[in-house]
Amino acid sequence: MIPNKRMTNTNQDIRAMILEGGSLRGIATELGVTEWSVRREKQAMMDEGRIDRGADRKAMRAETALAKLQEGVLDALKILGKKLPKGKRRSGRLATEKPVAVLHVSDLHLNELISTPSNTFDFEVASKRLQLMAMKARAYCKPMGVEKIVVAFGGDLMNSDRRIDEITNAATNRSRAMVLSAWLLQQMLMDLRQYFFIDCFAITGNEGRAKQELSFADPGVTDSYDASIYYMLQHMMEQTPDKGLRFHELQGNEAIFQVHQETFLMLHGHQVNMADQRKVQAIMGKKSAMNGTRITHILAGHIHSALVSDYASRSSSLSGGNTYSEEALGFCSKASQNLHIVFNQTARAGTAGLDGIKLDLQNVDHVEGYPIVEILAQHHARGSDKAAQAAINQPRRLVVVI
Repeated sequence: MIPNKRMTNTNQDIRAMILEGGSLRGIATELGVTEWSVRREKQAMMDEGRIDRGADRKAMRAETALAKLQEGVLDALKILGKKLPKGKRRSGRLATEKPVAVLHVSDLHLNELISTPSNTFDFEVASKRLQLMAMKARAYCKPMGVEKIVVAFGGDLMNSDRRIDEITNAATNRSRAMVLSAWLLQQMLMDLRQYFFIDCFAITGNEGRAKQELSFADPGVTDSYDASIYYMLQHMMEQTPDKGLRFHELQGNEAIFQVHQETFLMLHGHQVNMADQRKVQAIMGKKSAMNGTRITHILAGHIHSALVSDYASRSSSLSGGNTYSEEALGFCSKASQNLHIVFNQTARAGTAGLDGIKLDLQNVDHVEGYPIVEILAQHHARGSDKAAQAAINQPRRLVVVI
């Protein structure tokens, strides 16, 4: 029953006698009130009961939906557990004086379907772009003598489904999408692990959040698909003990880590205008003061536009441009991610510094891609061809007038 602070003693007596099974006329006579007053109070009790039952049903539906989501994830993980490949891993002693690479992996937007005149994206394209990223990272790192790669997950690993256009342009349901995303990222890590030692850091993004509201406190921020995918990825990789692969604790809005003489602050990017040098410097100064360590470089994403500069770099996205960015925002975008190579200033003269490289991932026509789990992909996982059938922005047919 919902408490009613304005309820009089008489009304309380009426309710008590109704609960005891008294008749409307008998209650009215005993309390000296009209029968209509007793009937009205009984109706109010019934209405309040319906509200209570409705709230209970809503809570039960939410709990059931969550249970089904968890069951879907567990079922999919069982499938993956039987399909984990066993590849070689870099072993031996890590030469700590050697250069270290930072691969900034941000705004993957896995589970999104894109079909525009300039871009196509689905899980199959994502698998190819992730593999191309690992190939290019290896091509840059090996000649430089890199032995360790820091993989920095910058948020928005999976596409949001809070808006109607996001729901209609999703490849599959959330539970399958999270597992398939973790599977693809695992392939990428295992690919790199053959040649390098690996450390992983992660934060959450704005689109990866599970709820409508955008939070900036850790408990709310980590209620996110980004967090779920990172935890699943960590769990899958830790099934086989590997001292050369470390997962650091996922943070909410920001992560700070040091590589040789460089101290990186990783943000998703919705908190700062990376194109404004003064604002970048202000954040670096603020965070340096708060954390007692000098921030030397900021990593961010969010805008889906690559930027590499002296003190701040912005990664683009794996998905590339979609109808919203191209039509609503008038903003063109290409798929790319950033790679940074940090040289140890104590190694030898002339080698200290930080090199920033944009890895162009748009064209994957000749890339095989990581294997997609057939059982996950064939059920409910649509491809970009399905997106093209419903796309608003179809290629325009050229009409020759004269």
